[in-house]
Amino acid sequence: MARDRLRGRRTELAALRAAVRGDRGRLVVVRGAAGTGKTALLRAAAAAWQADGARVIRLPPADGANPVRLLVDAVRAEFEQVGDAVVAERIATLTRRCETGPCPTAFPALTAIFDRIGRTGPTVLVADDADAPAAVLGAARRPGCLVVAACRDAPELLAAADEVLELGPLPEADLAPLLARAAGGLLDEAVPQALAAALGPLAGNPSAAIATVAELRRRGRLVRVGDRLCLADPVRPIALPPGHDLPARAGEAGLRLLAVVSALGSLRIDDLPVLAEVLGERLDPCGRLVDRLVEAGMLTAAPDGSLSCEPPALAAAAVEQVPVHAECAEFTRRLLAGNRTRVLAEYASRARPPLDPGEVSWLVAEADAIAAREPERAVRWYAAALEQPGAAAAQPAALAEFLRLVVATGRYELLPDLDAAALPAELRHDLLVAQLLAVAHLGSLPPNAKRWWFAAVARIGERLPPVRQLRAQPVLSPGELTLLGHALLGDRDGCARTAARLRRRIAPETLDALAEAGNFADLATVLELLLGPRYRVPSHGPVAVYQRLLAQYRAGDWTSALSAARELAAGNETDSAGHQIAHLIAAEICTARGQLTAARRWLDPVPEGGALEAMRVWGEVGLLLHLGEYREAVGIVQRLLDRLAGRSRYGLDQLLRRALVLAHRAGDTAAAQRFLAELERQPRSLAVLQGRAFAHRDPVLAAEAADLARARGDVPDQLVALLVAAEIAEDPEPVLREAHELVDRCGAVGLRRIFQRPGLSAPQPRAARTELSETELRIIELLREGYTNRRVASLLGVTVKTVENHLTRLFARTGCRSRVELVAASLQGRFGPAA
Repeated sequence: MARDRLRGRRTELAALRAAVRGDRGRLVVVRGAAGTGKTALLRAAAAAWQADGARVIRLPPADGANPVRLLVDAVRAEFEQVGDAVVAERIATLTRRCETGPCPTAFPALTAIFDRIGRTGPTVLVADDADAPAAVLGAARRPGCLVVAACRDAPELLAAADEVLELGPLPEADLAPLLARAAGGLLDEAVPQALAAALGPLAGNPSAAIATVAELRRRGRLVRVGDRLCLADPVRPIALPPGHDLPARAGEAGLRLLAVVSALGSLRIDDLPVLAEVLGERLDPCGRLVDRLVEAGMLTAAPDGSLSCEPPALAAAAVEQVPVHAECAEFTRRLLAGNRTRVLAEYASRARPPLDPGEVSWLVAEADAIAAREPERAVRWYAAALEQPGAAAAQPAALAEFLRLVVATGRYELLPDLDAAALPAELRHDLLVAQLLAVAHLGSLPPNAKRWWFAAVARIGERLPPVRQLRAQPVLSPGELTLLGHALLGDRDGCARTAARLRRRIAPETLDALAEAGNFADLATVLELLLGPRYRVPSHGPVAVYQRLLAQYRAGDWTSALSAARELAAGNETDSAGHQIAHLIAAEICTARGQLTAARRWLDPVPEGGALEAMRVWGEVGLLLHLGEYREAVGIVQRLLDRLAGRSRYGLDQLLRRALVLAHRAGDTAAAQRFLAELERQPRSLAVLQGRAFAHRDPVLAAEAADLARARGDVPDQLVALLVAAEIAEDPEPVLREAHELVDRCGAVGLRRIFQRPGLSAPQPRAARTELSETELRIIELLREGYTNRRVASLLGVTVKTVENHLTRLFARTGCRSRVELVAASLQGRFGPAA
């Protein structure tokens, strides 16, 4: 059982197991940082040694006690397994001598005892977290016993070692099951990535990673979405848990210093004397503390002489555990009294101390000076200045530039709580636009901007300032707002009319892109197309995640797209068009992968009817297509078209393309003709081309549609184009081979059935088949059905561990790296029964 609990470290375990059979009298040192799994490895090794017939004597850490006495006690505790009266008598004698004080003869007596024990069979002395001198351990080593000692860094021990096993980071594949156990379920792919970014070099440290995940679970930051646990509020820093070894090693003074450096972003070493005064420390001890933290890797010194706290999880833990806002503000205030530099401006933007009008003007001037080349930094400096009472009204030019930079950098969370009534009319428009964009991008209100939101809502019905009162380059002009509205409705003609009225030339392909982005409620892409460099998608928030999801879906990175869909579902907002489309795309991916139960879970929360009615039906009939229920699916589409009565809906072109395939497979010619007629009315050229090719059974049009889909790089469109081509091609082999390669890339193993027509088989695999046992083939068959390891084990009547062992052997024999690749290889015909 001990070996079953060990994850990874198989190479090290094998080396330790073999060491007992090697040369006699060896010292093997296992070296690794705290939390790397030294204890677990030694525990598994001890079980393996005992299973091989060796005796194991465990030496506990000395913790200041006499190591000789500890070794005597360890031998006495284990002597019963020896069953040797001579050994028992010698141990009793040595114990009495040690009780009366120092025993000069203890070492030779111990050597004699180990010699006697070793004659009866292999013996291993195990010292976990060894702090006993190498000479003491030599009492067992000298007569030929194996000595295995674990340590972080013990120079004397390492110098005496015959072999040193270095425990580096645990591989991700071995760490994943441990994290899942700590989390209480399977983690979404984004969680280990966020954990690795936060932990830095500690990411492969099992103790640190497991404890951090357990702390996230305790704090309620792991939210279940479907069968995965997602990180709630992913923008919030991930901190090392209280009591972790790293903050404890920093000490109280060190942790406070780390908290100040983290809160300020960085600390220039020249400013250490002022900080020491603020912290009430003498400079020399403070300098030695900095040296110690740098040596320990908790502070990093840059070439410019600035210090920063690493890793980010340590910085977050320091700020959480030691409130230092007052110290940071006082530190900045003292520096403001001297020479004002741009480094000080950075401190002020982080510490946010109260500023007088002269200091506000200085900070604004510094922000003005760098706005063109360092907008990310400038927008923070403006925010720190303009949040001061009365500063926004007194600095209208700075406020205008700040609002422009907020949109240009995506830093909506920096918007301060402003009284719009006190602002000039030309700035009220910009403020309202920035506020509305902030709510759209963040999915909720910035924490410091509750009051202005209610004021903005109250003013929405009012007339915007006349155009003549606006600045020469507002954040978004009234004309651009009109363009934005048409684009988000997918109204290409409306965009063209508005652009003509504004005397703004928009290329036809840009108009097509605007309409397509609007049809998918892709606000970020619409704004990128309209504003160019005046807009940047934020690094976080629902708008950014949704744009990423669409890009990953179109690129064929469906695992990442599912992860993005889960991140959106884990957020607070669930009823926007983007969130609902994300659900539909996730359902489509699961359907394509043959995971029909999961697809239904994604589909059900999307309400029927409304603007997304056609897209929801697209997802619904996609499930029926995979189930072979063609006639039922055709009827659903027919009834939808009856309700729409000629009106358009988001995603109707996608639905009609799918409906044509369904009608053909159902043998319903009249429905196919109706679907094509409806599709001809849609503006999307590729969808119309694919529909015509399929309806008229025209291989030339089908090839043209496939070429256009390839040029666009849109994998779902390519799959549709290839499906159309495969249905009508005289020789579908090349088309099917390309389709199967795309299917494998997406992990969409469920699509293989869709790409087969009566009498047509999949392309023959190029590689030789791998012979597998009946049990292995049955496991793969159950994986194709979407079952978990636990469910597979239940159906086969074996343990979960047995299933995991089968999978490990399958991965090694087939070269597959995941369950998805294993299933895809099976569908390609790469496996067969053993002869």
